[in-house]
Amino acid sequence: MMSVRTVVSLYPLLTRIQYLLERLTEDRAKLLDNLKWEYTSGVFDHQNTVEEQTVIELIPTELILLEGVLLYLHNLTKKAVIRTYVKDNLGEYRRLDIAEYPTDFPPGTEVVLINSVSCDSDLKITLQSLEAEGEVRQIPYKVVTRWIG
Repeated sequence: MMSVRTVVSLYPLLTRIQYLLERLTEDRAKLLDNLKWEYTSGVFDHQNTVEEQTVIELIPTELILLEGVLLYLHNLTKKAVIRTYVKDNLGEYRRLDIAEYPTDFPPGTEVVLINSVSCDSDLKITLQSLEAEGEVRQIPYKVVTRWIG
């Protein structure tokens, strides 16, 4: 059984723990308020051409983290090149990454994930068929961004 003396000596410690828990909760709430997630999805009509076409273009007004872009390429019948660009300080797009579908991916891949790109400037993802597809192909996509600035 606890004595009165033990309870009295624990009181400052319990008070301090309560204070720290309240501060942690407030700090966590402030942090979570600064994280804004955005989820978008759609369908891009990939035209019957060998020209490079912009599938997605992001124009952030503050620092973002591109958590992921899913491109559902299962409707393509020809090889295609996927490019990711970011705009530099002079306003020009510079290539960040490039990959050929399906050659650069494991056999049977139908969905391509582009992830973990942080930037505070414009970003775009393009698709270019190496041969004309023969008709318009629908390319579903999903984009998840986190606004961190």
